[in-house]
Amino acid sequence: MNADSIRVQQPSTRRLTVLAQDPSVTDRGNALTTQVTVPSEPLFSGPRGSRIEVIDYDASADRFYGPFDIPHDDPFEPERDLDRLVSDPQFHAQNVYGIVASTLFEFERALGRHLSWGFDYDSHQLKVFPHAFAEPNAFYSKYDECLAFGYFPTRGPDSDKVFTCLSHDIVTHETTHALIDGLRKQLMRPSSDDQAAFHEGFADIIAILKTLQNQELVQFAVNDYLNPTRQARTVSVAEARMAIQKQDILFGLAKQMGGAVRGMGRDALRRSTELKPSKSLYTDENFREPHDRGEILVAAVMNGFQKVWDKRLTGKLKFDGPDQASRVAAWRVAEEGAKAAGHLLQMMIRAIDYLPPVHVDFRDFLSAVLTADWQVCPDDETYKYRDAFRASFAAYGIEPAYSGGEQEAGVWGAGTQGRDISYARANMDSMRWNREGMFKLLWDNYDVLGLDRDIFTKIDSVRPVWRIGPEGFILRETVAEYHQILKRATSEDLKRLGIDFPASKAEGEHIDLVGGGTLIFDEFGRLKFHVHNRIANGQHQLERLNSLWSRGALSEDSQPKRPFAELHRRRGADEPGLRSEVWS
Repeated sequence: MNADSIRVQQPSTRRLTVLAQDPSVTDRGNALTTQVTVPSEPLFSGPRGSRIEVIDYDASADRFYGPFDIPHDDPFEPERDLDRLVSDPQFHAQNVYGIVASTLFEFERALGRHLSWGFDYDSHQLKVFPHAFAEPNAFYSKYDECLAFGYFPTRGPDSDKVFTCLSHDIVTHETTHALIDGLRKQLMRPSSDDQAAFHEGFADIIAILKTLQNQELVQFAVNDYLNPTRQARTVSVAEARMAIQKQDILFGLAKQMGGAVRGMGRDALRRSTELKPSKSLYTDENFREPHDRGEILVAAVMNGFQKVWDKRLTGKLKFDGPDQASRVAAWRVAEEGAKAAGHLLQMMIRAIDYLPPVHVDFRDFLSAVLTADWQVCPDDETYKYRDAFRASFAAYGIEPAYSGGEQEAGVWGAGTQGRDISYARANMDSMRWNREGMFKLLWDNYDVLGLDRDIFTKIDSVRPVWRIGPEGFILRETVAEYHQILKRATSEDLKRLGIDFPASKAEGEHIDLVGGGTLIFDEFGRLKFHVHNRIANGQHQLERLNSLWSRGALSEDSQPKRPFAELHRRRGADEPGLRSEVWS
């Protein structure tokens, strides 16, 4: 074969420069940047790729900034001039594209498959508006198939603007909303206090961990707290351990991160470090508002992150006794923090596949996290990630949803509690890809799975996955989600299913009942887990109906077109003086 005829394989990823956090976090006045990994693909003007399209139109000013062509060589890699980056709309376009694309990449890498957006018309491209409007808001809109980022003036005497598209955690947060909507559409319905808060809390968790896996930012935090003069390259081991254990480094970073956009409620890391562990928080009536309740989830995860960071550092240095007085390289402290954040990020994302598709609460999420990690990392002895999470969630009053623990405490149990699934008419190959093949298996096993044949049932998705654990362990599974719905149910329907009629409802009114489950099969097509919240679930279903009624979302048709826009706008209005200042 002629060597000239051999085509060189193009790299599958590339690196793009973005801000490590936002313009308020600087390295002695210089821009603190990092590089994110995104898929390598042909990009057209916008930038516009196969999954993401940046459209730089400002509706408030009726101004179109024009498309930006990202060249082969990253044009902003050497740039540290903060004023130039903040004033350059082309950098804004690269920043927002890079963070959205890298968030999608993290999800697909963790879940072992390509993901779809949750749009009604199955569009392939998410539209991203970096300068959408003059307002302290940013949101995901399923209806508009977009992410919209606002801008607003600072509170100081000058006329500088805050651009939400330049905040790493805001962009990641909104992208996470879009991805979760594609993975679990029913989670948009606030059927419990926890489910109403889950979207916000989970999006904050992903945003924070994705930001903290950037070693540049963690190095900045370590130096800023333990070595503010930057004169030494090492820090005291004892001080490093104490700072991690007490979350002093995180607290210091939290004060820096997102300071300019706190009016939007986007300072999730600051609030999570201030929310001290208490077993009563989970049942506290003061934590029912979705953002506030989501902070309990964020705090539990960040408390676990702190435990793992300390464990990783301890394991690497193996210090005790007099060695506490020795010193450790600052980069080592930062590296272990960034690695812990990266591993936890993968754990959090993988948990989505082990959640019920409807009526999720924080206990479900904890069991899902433990199960997802146990599947790809059965040996957790080195750093004890799962022990850290069991302890940190318990400190906030959250126990795993499943307490059987045949394999490990909190991990989901067997899918059918020992009852045999019939595979007589099943086709393993069809089950891995085809919704009809999966429904046939469901139909043959309604009784075993505890389902009601008289209620409409739909297979939402069938997803073959290949996950790779941190030690190279490969896990092959098939994940299927189904939901059941009884439209316009009457009081007689409720009685038949053993559900009391909601006290807040009139007898003649109709409501929608929703249930569903996640089926997880091994590589041989055998059911491993059936994670479900059934329609006929008595008291729990009554609590869900009352929650939906209190939020005006009892019918599926009652959901607002842009729920995240309204939620974030209300949150921003809670900050005294912000509204009048922005709109004056």
